[in-house]
Amino acid sequence: MSPRDQPRSLALLLLSLVGLVAVGLWTHSVVRKTVRDRTEDRLRLVMNSMYQGLNAWLDGQHSLVRWIAAEPAVRGDLLEIADRAPGLSAEQLRRLPARSRLVERLHDVLESHGYENFAFISPDARILTSNDPAIIGTTTKVYSAELLARLSHGETVTAPPFALGVVDSSGTPLGRTRPVILTASPVFVTDSGGARFVGFFDVRADPGADFDPIITAGRPGATGETYFFSQDGLLLSSSRFDGLLRKVGLLPRDTMVGSPLNVRIGDPGGDLLLGFDPATPPSAWPLTLLAERAVTGKDGLDIDGYRSYLGQRVVGAWRWFPKAQVGIAVEQGYDESYRGVRILWQAFSTLLAIIVVGTGIIWLVFGMLERARARARRAEQLGQYTLERVIGEGAMGTVYRARHAFLRRATAVKLLRAERITPQARRRFEKEVQATSLLVHPNTITIFDYGRTPDGTFYYAMEYLRGLTLDVVVQRFGPLPERRVAHIMRQVCGSLAEAHDAGLIHRDIKPQNIMLCHRGGVPDLVKVLDFGLVKESEHEDPGLTRDGAAVGTPLYMAPEAASASLEIDARADLYSLGVVAYFLLSGVQPFFGVNAKEVMRRHMEERPLAPSEKLGHPLAPEMEELVLKLLAKDPASRPPTARAVEELIEEVIEPILGRWTDEEGDAWWRANAPQLIGFDADGEPAGPPVKLAVDVESRAGRL
Repeated sequence: MSPRDQPRSLALLLLSLVGLVAVGLWTHSVVRKTVRDRTEDRLRLVMNSMYQGLNAWLDGQHSLVRWIAAEPAVRGDLLEIADRAPGLSAEQLRRLPARSRLVERLHDVLESHGYENFAFISPDARILTSNDPAIIGTTTKVYSAELLARLSHGETVTAPPFALGVVDSSGTPLGRTRPVILTASPVFVTDSGGARFVGFFDVRADPGADFDPIITAGRPGATGETYFFSQDGLLLSSSRFDGLLRKVGLLPRDTMVGSPLNVRIGDPGGDLLLGFDPATPPSAWPLTLLAERAVTGKDGLDIDGYRSYLGQRVVGAWRWFPKAQVGIAVEQGYDESYRGVRILWQAFSTLLAIIVVGTGIIWLVFGMLERARARARRAEQLGQYTLERVIGEGAMGTVYRARHAFLRRATAVKLLRAERITPQARRRFEKEVQATSLLVHPNTITIFDYGRTPDGTFYYAMEYLRGLTLDVVVQRFGPLPERRVAHIMRQVCGSLAEAHDAGLIHRDIKPQNIMLCHRGGVPDLVKVLDFGLVKESEHEDPGLTRDGAAVGTPLYMAPEAASASLEIDARADLYSLGVVAYFLLSGVQPFFGVNAKEVMRRHMEERPLAPSEKLGHPLAPEMEELVLKLLAKDPASRPPTARAVEELIEEVIEPILGRWTDEEGDAWWRANAPQLIGFDADGEPAGPPVKLAVDVESRAGRL
């Protein structure tokens, strides 16, 4: 190398090294951000899973307690006790015949659902009866004034978990406590003065038996911890680290004493496992950052690191669950979460020392990174559609919001899940889209296009909807007026009539698959979704349905479908429509159970209560008769077709009740969901600008 070339070569080398360092720092930054994003996504995923699991468990508890309290024989005994209780002593209350009947009636129910105790309590919190005679006549302190007020207004509530002393079989205290939780449902009596609150029925359960399975499945990694805790910062679920807690003295050596209610989520100020010795006792420690923010109602996430109740640096997410007055937490060790970043940096440092002798590899690595990014960008393109973001997940596929390359129209695109790509799954997916594309009724979701990408991925594009599914409408706003229910049913019948005339059965009619929209200036426009379980009523390919398998959603499944019989026809959809109407009118489904098998058994064997009995006030006899006729066990006893139901609503029900008008519908949307008014067929604002309060995505992900 000539001297003249040396400065140039040195400059090139220095420039290459500077470039390498820059690339290294940039790569470290990108990977760190990626790891942070993935850590955040993982924490949010586990948190949402725990929240949904707890919410589902609590909703199930509420439904079950409401059902027990509303059972006619139980309700009769409760009202008899409420009527006779004034002026009676505790001993007299214990000797009431109605109490003996209640204990006998409820024994099997309590045992089968894991309830330890039941009680009937007066509005002033006096326990009028219970299967535990020791507490009869006492005044409970568990229910706050706020909970008592909510009960008096007809709301089913869950009291915050509290500590209960543990006793042996003879009733002798064992010197330790365990958490229990109460769920209560109000009892009303209707007399000449109207509905009168006479007390509430509650059951007591050990939350650990149900809480622990909800949280243990989602613990991330080797250092991940998931738990529930009280307003006071006490653990309510079992810790993953009971052994370590005993080692550092936060739990006694007695293995019969567990972490629930015995460990406070406090910050010791240092890592106890590394020998840190706090100057103050655990009761004086401040709550950890997670617990302190959660109990003050500040849901959030921290991926920069804070100290756990063992004093270790962790990342975590937290959320307060007001319905049960408990906090939900998920944590993972900081070092484990960011291990990939450290490994990458060490590897890059080693690589830097080797690459000093030549800069060629630098450009190779850079080129590889660029090519990887280019491949990632190309992966976002699917045929003529640009995938923008995931808006839903279903059993068969993932749904994206997308935009057509030339039409620039917002579209929902569904892709077959990669792990489901088998010949049978592909045939079912093609069957779904081909069947749905034949339907053109305005109340049925529209299919625009379908096909396969060069790599074999099957997809189809459908209209992008903005609106509220019926389950969300009832959850947010309660039971609907009869006229509005009739208006919705008539539109669903129109969609089903076209499908049935074409020889297709939906098989999964439920509130989550019926969307209510304000579309094209028309309020309360219904769209029927999810023809993914559709079957041809004749000449079905037996290879597309598993023999003996029940298909559908248990809460809304017809008896003949629940029995896994292949002899089902379009009247199974009418039964499901009856369950939906029952839910819209009363706010609850006709049948519940602890599992799908029990729900399906009740659909096949039990007669449903009238919706008015669940609702607590009368409904139009004609409307109630139609709903119960749709719920007939024998398909021959139901209306013969969806078109017959539609005609019955138009010719009998609506003339009696009156039609739900566009003016009423428009007023409801403007009062309750103004952000969803005024969208055109592409999901974009139409007409004057509308200020969005929230962004409610299409529930096409249910498809």
